[in-house]
Amino acid sequence: GQVKGRGSPAEAQQVWKRWFGRDRCDGAALSQEERKQITASVAAIQSLLGGPFFAKDISNSLRVRALDAVFPGCLFIRISRDPLAIAKSILKARHEYRQNRDFAMTDNPKNEWVFINSKDFEQFYDEPYLQQIASQIFHTENILEKDLGTLPESRFLQIEYENFCADPRREIQRLRDFAASHNIRLKDKSMVPESFNRPPREESLNPEQQREHNKLRALIDSNYASSRLVKT
Repeated sequence: GQVKGRGSPAEAQQVWKRWFGRDRCDGAALSQEERKQITASVAAIQSLLGGPFFAKDISNSLRVRALDAVFPGCLFIRISRDPLAIAKSILKARHEYRQNRDFAMTDNPKNEWVFINSKDFEQFYDEPYLQQIASQIFHTENILEKDLGTLPESRFLQIEYENFCADPRREIQRLRDFAASHNIRLKDKSMVPESFNRPPREESLNPEQQREHNKLRALIDSNYASSRLVKT
């Protein structure tokens, strides 16, 4: 979410949170002054960098309608990933969060909830921590699916994370074509590798970690089995 150093990639969560807060937002509560601040900030960044403005913040999954209201006609790039892989990442982050703060296994989500969060997720606070993670992912996907469904399909592009890792050049060309269809010309700034393949991590799991992963897999499969959402 944040790489150290001037000009390094960062989600800038605190910047977006200044206007949108932490909860799901449709933009209705934003004042005219706040809208001017947001658009002026983005315009200034575009002017300084001399190119289109791209922003990646996982919390913006809850702000599609607000962003559409502030930036009419804005475009969305949705990165989809196997929900089990996302769940493992969240689980790893929660374990690290506990260790860094010397927490016991309290299962207190107010202390250790990581990644995207809002009032929408308070309904899951009393669930066991593995179920919390599965519910967090599934509920986020539902919100995103519903809100993107209010937009013309021409305004968003879906990229599968696994496909991007396997063939980034092909997926970048899809992104380039998508931008070009909206009169945005993208230029290469560096060489793109043929792939970002990584070795599997399952072999290094201890028995407790394997148990957690198996439980997560079952919970995620159960959530998606009763939904029209498709695991990607």
